[in-house]
Amino acid sequence: LHRAKGDVTLLAEELTARIFPEKKK
Repeated sequence: LHRAKGDVTLLAEELTARIFPEKKK
């Protein structure tokens, strides 16, 4: 369950980076 949440977070972060490329760190 914990790892699944981490995967979702990674997916969300990657999606955000694609939507807001200028917000890339």
